[in-house]
Amino acid sequence: MGAPRAPPFSQKEQQMCTTVNFGKWRNKRKTLPQIVVSDPDWFFGAIENDMFTGILWSEANKLARRARAIKLPRRLARTHCVQCIFTPERELLDCCVIPINQPRRRHSGCESRTSTLDLAVTLRNGDLRGARL
Repeated sequence: MGAPRAPPFSQKEQQMCTTVNFGKWRNKRKTLPQIVVSDPDWFFGAIENDMFTGILWSEANKLARRARAIKLPRRLARTHCVQCIFTPERELLDCCVIPINQPRRRHSGCESRTSTLDLAVTLRNGDLRGARL
């Protein structure tokens, strides 16, 4: 089965996950890790628009670095990759984990294959599009 995966935050960091209480998250009692998974467009838009201050700023920037380079599980890392397909206008059409040796699809858009998942890929030129992975 392999070694257990380390949690995304240390125990000390988990205690410091501050609740976001502004914008659409006012009075919803959500932390940044919860928001980045449920609404990456809002999270990365808030980062780019400097909406975070104080402790939220440092937590958000640390989380953004991690969310832009999510590694595949060890058991898939050598045999699979992350495939993202975009329209010619660079809008995300599809994003999935596929075998490395899978032939490329014929389509009018462009394809990207990487070893990590970038949650910020749901953004296009800072425009919040509501895309989902």
